[in-house]
Amino acid sequence: MKRNEIVPAGSTEELSIRQDTIARARADLVRHYVQAKKKAKKGKVNQDRAAEDFVAAYKTGLLYPHLFKIISDRSTRTLNRWKKDLRDAKGDYRALSPQDGKRKDQSKVTDDEFNTMLSFALHPNRLNIAQTIRFTKKSLKKRKIASASSKATLRRALIAWKKHNYDTWIFCREGEKALNDKVLPYLERDIGRLDVGDVLVADGHVLNFDILHPFTGKPVRMVLLLWYDWASCYPVGWEIMPTENVQCVKAGFRKAVIRLGKIPKIAYLDNGKAFRAKVFTSKDVDFEEAGFFGMFARVGTETIFAWPYHGQSKPIERFFGTFNELERLMPTYTGAFIQDKPAHMLRNEQLHKKIHEKKYGGWVPTIEEANEIIAGWVDEYAKRPHRGLKGLYPEEVFKAGKGPGVDERKLRFLMMSIEVKQIHRNGVHFLGRDYYHEALYGYQDRVLIRYDIEDLSKVYVYDVTGARFLCEAKAVRPVHPVAKLTGQK
Repeated sequence: MKRNEIVPAGSTEELSIRQDTIARARADLVRHYVQAKKKAKKGKVNQDRAAEDFVAAYKTGLLYPHLFKIISDRSTRTLNRWKKDLRDAKGDYRALSPQDGKRKDQSKVTDDEFNTMLSFALHPNRLNIAQTIRFTKKSLKKRKIASASSKATLRRALIAWKKHNYDTWIFCREGEKALNDKVLPYLERDIGRLDVGDVLVADGHVLNFDILHPFTGKPVRMVLLLWYDWASCYPVGWEIMPTENVQCVKAGFRKAVIRLGKIPKIAYLDNGKAFRAKVFTSKDVDFEEAGFFGMFARVGTETIFAWPYHGQSKPIERFFGTFNELERLMPTYTGAFIQDKPAHMLRNEQLHKKIHEKKYGGWVPTIEEANEIIAGWVDEYAKRPHRGLKGLYPEEVFKAGKGPGVDERKLRFLMMSIEVKQIHRNGVHFLGRDYYHEALYGYQDRVLIRYDIEDLSKVYVYDVTGARFLCEAKAVRPVHPVAKLTGQK
């Protein structure tokens, strides 16, 4: 790694604003000084005496107050030297710029010192500057290379290099994501050019409060899968699940479309595993020889994906920041991060634990209760003026652009999941249950089934190509072991 090249002396680019201001002020002061001496000469007054009087008057700050603010008291010796420097430079005021300014970005640090220092400074383990300088000195000593620069000089050289090579500093020490987040320029997106329903944005958010798990009955942090209309900044549908999965995405999307009243043009999705499932994104899904379109393609919605590990590309991330307001009001709030935990969850906070237990009695919301609470908060949020909508309410923008409605039955059928199964004696075995219909008797080939996770009482069976409908198979109910004798079914 090389240091920045230094701008040649004498060019206007080498002067900073501070240097240029001081150089101009010095030139003006020299001009007034020379004029005072000339006036004294014409009046046949001793010029040395006149020079002393000029300096004394200037030091009061009243003679030239503007120049005095820039250049404090000076001596005749200094003014005479500036006069000579200005004459030697043929009147170029830049010759009077501060000496330290002329050495800006230069240092006495040798190349061996500097390159060794950079090798430590740019290490991904992120040594601090003091550690970098100490290891630099030790490395040079071990290699028997002279290092006359002081630690302060090395520090100044490294800080100056960092200011002009911040991109390299961040990339080497913190990685590509940090470079993108802290250094690279970004585009501003104008959501005012979107219509309601053009783009639905989806992402999963691990809730910062506990909910009762429907299967284990234990309090856990679940995933909120939210669908968000970008044009109106309005949450149109969501689903709460123990983990982000295909069924969670599907159920949330169905609710969003029903509330939107029309099929969205684009689904803008996170880059997570649940969204990358082929059943959602592929327009030519290969389900073991089955030629079915992906779920979004079947309803006529295009899909685009956010950049992985790139929070700025997800317009929904800011909403989740606002949503934290509701999370903090929940009795089962767990904190957004470790240091954010409420007092009753910290170690040895017995009094806070007793107060919390007495106040809430150990209440933990179910999924249904959590959904109701979130729905109430969303209604209140939608009535707030939104900065991204130029002060309009998300609710009024959404209502002005929502569609006339969709056929819920048709939508439900289009969004059914698809799987390929082998037919057995008792029909199709799926999710621990058998589904049977007389049309499957004697059929031993593979079939394609469509099902709705919210209604597992039946599945729709097609041949393996998906072109021919075979039957609607109902779930087989187990019977009583001695039904004939007991009369029970």
